Amino acid sequence: MKKYEFLLFDADGTLLDFDRCEYEGLKLTFADLGIYYDKQTHSVFNAVNKDLWRDYDDGKIKREKLLLLRFDIVFEKLGVVADSVLAESLYRDYLGKQHFVLDGATEVLEYLKDKYRMFIVTNGIKKTQHMRLNESGLDKYFEKIFISDEIGFNKPHKEFFDIATSMIDGFEPTRALVIGDSLSGDIQGANNAGLDCCWFNPHKVKIDRDVRIDIEINDLKQLYEIL
Repeated sequence: MKKYEFLLFDADGTLLDFDRCEYEGLKLTFADLGIYYDKQTHSVFNAVNKDLWRDYDDGKIKREKLLLLRFDIVFEKLGVVADSVLAESLYRDYLGKQHFVLDGATEVLEYLKDKYRMFIVTNGIKKTQHMRLNESGLDKYFEKIFISDEIGFNKPHKEFFDIATSMIDGFEPTRALVIGDSLSGDIQGANNAGLDCCWFNPHKVKIDRDVRIDIEINDLKQLYEIL
């Protein structure tokens, strides 16, 4: 197995349980708006949001437009009238307070922390991501945290990784591994930047795009065997 020194971890869906964070944040948001929220409502938001973020990853839409559009589309699909600007503001605030860690993540990071140089590479809003990583206690495992909102580019753009890795002292691309759950963001991004990648695929979904996957795992604890 190739010897790595630098581990570039995605955050949401890889270390943080974003599905749970999203659900809890949305439940509080809709409660403030006086709109009933259940699993069906969540599935509508989830589908709209995933489509928009995929378009964002593919460079088809700007982040600002995504944040303006998503609740408008959701409310239209639900057939309700509500203030989408207020909804977005409430959601960002509530999401920033949700920081559920995926099972095994802390244990794995504890094992790796003295063996590798570790960094976070995540898309998202800087205030939200910093708050969640801090309150979850995950930030202490990483030398630096790189967030698209601060970098100026999002994953999977090569520029995101170029800028982030330029701020890592002694970085060697051939000794780096990107670890993430998103084919469109993490894996495509690693491909674009010429970095090795590990696809975290806990739900064993099928590959839906033409990307190079160097390593695939279904459980974070498999990193014990790989690294």
